Amino acid sequence: MNTLANRYRIPLIPGLTDILDQRSSGLSVAAFSGPAGTTDAIQTNDHECAVTLVQGTVLVEMETERPILLGPRPEPFTHMTHALLVSGHKSLRITAKEPTLVIIASAPSVRSFPTQVIRPSDVRVSQRGEQNWSRQVRLVCWSDNTQGEQLLIGETVTPSGNWSSVPPHRHQELIEGNEGPLEVPYEEAYYFLFSQPQGFALSRHFDIDESVDQSITIRGGDLLHVKQGYHPVVCAPGASFYHLTMMAGPHRRSAASIHPDFQFLVGDREKDNPFRNQEQQILRP
Repeated sequence: MNTLANRYRIPLIPGLTDILDQRSSGLSVAAFSGPAGTTDAIQTNDHECAVTLVQGTVLVEMETERPILLGPRPEPFTHMTHALLVSGHKSLRITAKEPTLVIIASAPSVRSFPTQVIRPSDVRVSQRGEQNWSRQVRLVCWSDNTQGEQLLIGETVTPSGNWSSVPPHRHQELIEGNEGPLEVPYEEAYYFLFSQPQGFALSRHFDIDESVDQSITIRGGDLLHVKQGYHPVVCAPGASFYHLTMMAGPHRRSAASIHPDFQFLVGDREKDNPFRNQEQQILRP
């Protein structure tokens, strides 16, 4: 069966857990979790890494650099994150100071940049969408507040019963426009948590002619890896969901095309596309 996305449901162990391992080719995702005192090491090798604190407090130690404390973050639904963007060929040691969950995204890189710390005040927050497709979007490690080669990191909180990643959009081809790219290719992974243990979501993935059309169920702790196609997701009633968005692509920017059938949700003008030029635009309420 041809698929546009895959779900990974992997139990976490204290320390590092690999969830999506594509270290030879593209975006990889791992989790660091455990009670206070849990520690583990990361070698970035020839990858840049984004270290995002989902919950808790951690100390990150690196050779030749001062230790960096990330947190505290009591929970991800109402509190902003702390994050790091680290270039290749670094050695990191992460130690939990309280029960903690950290997600580490990595992607191949050649260039090197100074280690960058993202604090809650650096996170750009907006409401996107309207009615039952409204949600809160947070641009965490973005092209206008960090320097990197491939990675972009964001967060979204979607209320119970609402839709996210709407209007349905894709990011699989390079399509140039008069004022910059209309679409750029990148792969994307979402890590999900729910405000109640019973929470779940449904994600739909389809291509332009719907020759491939798949639906995937999502529970807390799942990772959804999107390779191509359009990918709206809906939150079931009774619990809100949080997802950490990790994107990797050669252009290091967000530019996506809305499916033609759903362009009416934002209007006829391309500038109303909420997935373009997020570095400059005020996101549409």
